[in-house]
Amino acid sequence: MKNLIKSLILPAIFLTCWNLATAQNTYVPDDNFEQELINLGYDSGALDDYVPTANISVVTSLNLYSLGISDLTGIEDFSSLLDLNFSNNNVSTVDLSALTQLIELELGNNQLTALDISNNTALEQLLCGNNQLTSLNLQHNINLEYLACNNNQISDLHIETSTQ
Repeated sequence: MKNLIKSLILPAIFLTCWNLATAQNTYVPDDNFEQELINLGYDSGALDDYVPTANISVVTSLNLYSLGISDLTGIEDFSSLLDLNFSNNNVSTVDLSALTQLIELELGNNQLTALDISNNTALEQLLCGNNQLTSLNLQHNINLEYLACNNNQISDLHIETSTQ
């Protein structure tokens, strides 16, 4: 009976500890992105695709300009970001839906074909020029004061806002 209990409990304890350990880290698979986070002091050691979530969840400004980044997986855990610049990289897709406090967003000179900023309702400034965007919906961005979306392929621009 003791062996049966040990065989059931020990793996459960291991899985619980493993889940707690991995829940405290953010997956950042792009080496250039992670290296910049190391350079900024948010991560340490060798590249391992993980950054301590506690170190990045309080960051309010992040400048990733011209670093050769192609994958921004992990950006969603920068939950306090007010200002994000990832212009002049090779990003083709990005999920910014969790960054609800963003005020300034610069993402020009990438490879973006779509951009969903419907959750970024605090956004006041958006610079998204020189991408491959075909549409842009700004209906939820009632605080937007400055927009630069030149040199895209936009044929569908939604700017009518509603406060309802």
